[in-house]
Amino acid sequence: MRIINPLTPKYSETQIQSFLFENEFMDAYVELLKQTIESLFYLVHTKYCDENEEFLKLSKDDAVVGGNLVRIIKLNTSFLQNICENKLEICLILNRCIAETSINIIYMLTESEERVRRNYIKHSLLTEKQLWETIKANISDRNGDILNIEKRMQSSIERSFENSD
Repeated sequence: MRIINPLTPKYSETQIQSFLFENEFMDAYVELLKQTIESLFYLVHTKYCDENEEFLKLSKDDAVVGGNLVRIIKLNTSFLQNICENKLEICLILNRCIAETSINIIYMLTESEERVRRNYIKHSLLTEKQLWETIKANISDRNGDILNIEKRMQSSIERSFENSD
C-alpha cells in the first residue's frame, strides 16, 4: 500500500508568529498550498490507479467522490496561480467554489447513503435537462426540423443520462 507523506510546512508556528509582512505570510501559504495540491493529486492517483499506473474501473460512488477530488485539485491549482498573480477578486470566487466542493466531499463521505449520491448526480444533470428542453422547444418552433448540432447534442445528453442511470 502506498503511503501519502504528511505535509511539512516550510515555516514553524514560532516563525509564522514572528512574521511582520504580508509577503512572509503569502510565502508560507503558497508553499503549504503547493504541498496540499500535491498530496491531493497523489491521493487521487493512489485511490483510482493500480500499481501499473492503469486507471481502475470505478463505481458511481467512487466516481462522484473522485470527480469532486479532481475538482478540488483544479480549483486549488487555479487559486494558487491567481494568488501568485495577485488576482485577489478571482481568488475570492475560487475560494467559494473550493469551500462548496469540500463540503460536498465531506457530506458524501460522512453521509454514505446511496440516496445522497443519487440526488447529487440527479442535481448535477439539471443543466442537461434544461438544455434538452430548450432543444425540444427550438425544434418545435421550426415545425420539427432538427439541426445536425441538435442531434449531436441530444445524443450527448442521452449518453449522460444513461451513464448516470
